Amino acid sequence: MTKATFLSSYETWVVTCPKHGEHPHAITSNIKGHEGQWCQICWIESLGQPLPAVYTRVPFKENT
Repeated sequence: MTKATFLSSYETWVVTCPKHGEHPHAITSNIKGHEGQWCQICWIESLGQPLPAVYTRVPFKENT
């Protein structure tokens, strides 16, 4: 019998937000002129209430 191996850690960006403290919930950009990391929790809070949605199949359309 083999022993199971579990991942005990990983590397990711950790932001230090003045409102939410230090956490790994970050939005990361490498777009020129907009490089950096932002607090994803602040961003989500700015969105307001979620909209109604359904999970459905969407037909694939090729670019012509």
